[in-house]
Amino acid sequence: LSPGLCIGMMHAAMGFRSRSSTILCFSTSRALPNISQDKYFHGCNIRECACATDVGGGARCDLRAEAYIKTPISMSFSAAIGVISGFNECVTSWQWAKSAISSLHSRWTGSEEQSLQDCVLQLESSLQLLKDTLPAMHDLINKAEWRSHEHGVAKLLPNLKDALSEAEDLLDEFTWYEEKVQVEGDTSQSPFTEFFDTVVPGSFNKLNGVQIRLNHLSVQLDNIGLRGVTHRFDKLVRPETTSLPNETKIFGRDKELEQNALYNHVNNKRLLIVLDDMWDDALKENGQCWKRFCAPFRSVQEGSAMLVSTRCPKVAMGVRTIEPIILAGLNDVVFWNFFKLCAFGSESSSNDPELEHIGRRILPKLKGSPLAAKTLGRMLSMDLQASHWNFILESELWELRQEETNILPALRLSYMYLPFYLKQCFSFCAVYPKDYKFEKAFLAEIWVAEGFVEHQGGIPIQGIGCQYFEDLVARSFFQKVGGRYVIHDLLHDMAQMVSEHDCFILRNKSDFDKVPQNVRHLHVLPSSDFNYSNLLRICKYTKLRTIICKKNLGKKIGFVMDQWCTKLLCMRVISCASTNELPDNIGNWKHLRYLEISRACPLKRIPSTFCWLYNLQILYAKKCKLEWFPSEFGKLISLQKLESYGLSYYAGGRMTLDSANGQGQAGIRLIKNLNQFRGHLEICNVDMLSVGLKSQSFSMITPSIKLNEIHTVGTFRSLTDLTICGCGNITSLNIFCIQIISQPLRE
Repeated sequence: LSPGLCIGMMHAAMGFRSRSSTILCFSTSRALPNISQDKYFHGCNIRECACATDVGGGARCDLRAEAYIKTPISMSFSAAIGVISGFNECVTSWQWAKSAISSLHSRWTGSEEQSLQDCVLQLESSLQLLKDTLPAMHDLINKAEWRSHEHGVAKLLPNLKDALSEAEDLLDEFTWYEEKVQVEGDTSQSPFTEFFDTVVPGSFNKLNGVQIRLNHLSVQLDNIGLRGVTHRFDKLVRPETTSLPNETKIFGRDKELEQNALYNHVNNKRLLIVLDDMWDDALKENGQCWKRFCAPFRSVQEGSAMLVSTRCPKVAMGVRTIEPIILAGLNDVVFWNFFKLCAFGSESSSNDPELEHIGRRILPKLKGSPLAAKTLGRMLSMDLQASHWNFILESELWELRQEETNILPALRLSYMYLPFYLKQCFSFCAVYPKDYKFEKAFLAEIWVAEGFVEHQGGIPIQGIGCQYFEDLVARSFFQKVGGRYVIHDLLHDMAQMVSEHDCFILRNKSDFDKVPQNVRHLHVLPSSDFNYSNLLRICKYTKLRTIICKKNLGKKIGFVMDQWCTKLLCMRVISCASTNELPDNIGNWKHLRYLEISRACPLKRIPSTFCWLYNLQILYAKKCKLEWFPSEFGKLISLQKLESYGLSYYAGGRMTLDSANGQGQAGIRLIKNLNQFRGHLEICNVDMLSVGLKSQSFSMITPSIKLNEIHTVGTFRSLTDLTICGCGNITSLNIFCIQIISQPLRE
């Protein structure tokens, strides 16, 4: 780093306060660059400066300085921006704010400036503290779910989840402001002035509200003893072990004593060992736990057997000595007789015909599961009135009160054994209706947008999301049907049970009375009795992060979306059937990561405010013939994928334009504004461009200087001269031109 950059970093790190500091300058040459104190230490008084000493062939200069500010740093605004962009990767994201205060010092008096500096430092510290508490909150939620059968914990758990979401939204909002300054700060002072005039003062109210709420929850957690709860798999602290043979007791070897006793007891005996409902924790430590468990049985008689039942295919594959047997549901005849026994106490055919008719309609819900038949049979047998049986018929299984021995609590145990990140992913699936057919890559993208997927080194985060999906498939939470996946009905009921405060499906307008107040994820099915006024009622659920709306309201959906953009400011994922236009206030959705328009519609233009969506990762408008992107589209620094009719774009990869669909010239106009594109540009069916438009169209392409490859599919049969300008990085040109005689590449 240059000396000037080092000093700029020092100023930012000091926060312009009086303190001692040390600067280490490493250079490949022994001669230190000449540091101008007047230039770089303007406003600082250096008390002490040590001489340079050799360090491993380099040079080290310790500048131990007690620096205090006599006057504000006199940087021009452009110089301040230069410093910020220069060491953006080396310093914390908040140092731009500290440097910017100096560059804008003329807006405030000295005392106001100092107060603002203090506010920024305090806000940074408080937000970092809040960020550091998120893993602990995840852990608390995980512990609370193990005790959710207790009334006090069940009441507290939704509040705990809501507080976590509120904290995440607050932190995410500041990430958006960081990105805004990163994108727009080079050209305008407005991002800085907006941050200091509006964001900083208002954020303290939000932050204080979150902190007060967390403190209140902390007291409640202490009162019910939840803080001290350990996971089912946590071990107590073991006594100190020793290998000294003269000890009267061998500490820490209790398991060996048990194994020896068991070995002696079963020696030379013929056994049938049944291990019911075995989980994959038995295979931890690369299978060593399982080997230790089996060790005492090595001396049993020939003909002994072990029967293992499990819900986890991984366990079956890990412990098998023969092919596993997959247990399906009971066949229809046997299942009906068993159900009658549970509901009527008899398999007799002399039961009430009306109740039998209702019972046969209930039966498909249970998918041949004996435990499900016992669960509902017990409920039905309590009241042999047709009204009661119809109530059970019309209810979702997850809505019915159940005992711990019933089907959903039993299935819930499968959920409880999931890691926390997989719990989030699976419970979110309750926002989709039963029998919904999932695509792995599609669902992984949604999970990433929702913030459920954790970064793992340099692995692409979409790949991690797909691995999450495979983990759930391996645990039988998804079943493959054709090329897609479905969730078993009973597991879907269980997902709805564990996410009843977070996810909701609107099937008709009467369902609005059942929507949880703090709902986060909402799916609107295409019911005939929905109208735009019904969809406006969604605005009251201000904590929504997800809306999946399959209702097509034509032109009126544009007005509905305009209201959503005003009121629903936590949105991360929106998927709508169609819209004529995107509202101008769509830039309010600071948290938005995923936008999909699933059907063909007249949408042609993207508003300029769309470029404020700095967090946007995915834009799908596959059936929309987009004709215009705003010139600042390149500000979408998080965009990973864009697909519209005839045009697809993947960050860091390939852009494809297909002229066969009539999008030719319009598509090329779109490319003109994708000036951040790097990688591979493919133009398909160029011969489909209308005569006379080819040269005009291609003269409009001014691609990014980062472009390194152009490929066309089609032919220019009459083209004799081709000039490519402004693509200095290009290494490959694949274009079919039969008569071409000149092909210069110009910088």
